[in-house]
Amino acid sequence: CDQYFTIFRSCNVGCYTDSWCCTCPKCLFTALILAPFLEEKSLAQIFPKIPLNDTALSEHLLDLCLSTRTKPFECVGTHEESLALAAALLEREEPYPLLSAQSGELQEELSRATSLRTLLGEWNNEHQLPSHYEETLREQTHRWHPPTPSNSREVRAR
Repeated sequence: CDQYFTIFRSCNVGCYTDSWCCTCPKCLFTALILAPFLEEKSLAQIFPKIPLNDTALSEHLLDLCLSTRTKPFECVGTHEESLALAAALLEREEPYPLLSAQSGELQEELSRATSLRTLLGEWNNEHQLPSHYEETLREQTHRWHPPTPSNSREVRAR
């Protein structure tokens, strides 16, 4: 899939210039959701400056992760998802500077975060996905992350 790294965009700020601004909540969340599955060199193919290396984005990270904060008004994950992603990345031998620089309320929440493995095993039955797509998506998801009794749970829309 690395052939798409240089052509896909999701930044609302850079949408008019076909670029990543690397400083908005959407860029930070996109890096956050990709980083557990990609090496840093792959992230560098996507972003001119990897948002997870920028400690100036701390406020955005707090907004993404803490339920006591207002989630950015952009298409980003839930607080729970962002928190799980950040916690998973902190388990790496060399965590990204933005994540390792956190303390206080976020540090406390990270220690109680739902594991990324658990979230990857969830399936929400409240959706508008046609059944044939649902079947394919479930098969592919289980290929990447086989369900186990501890990580497989059906959830309602949040």
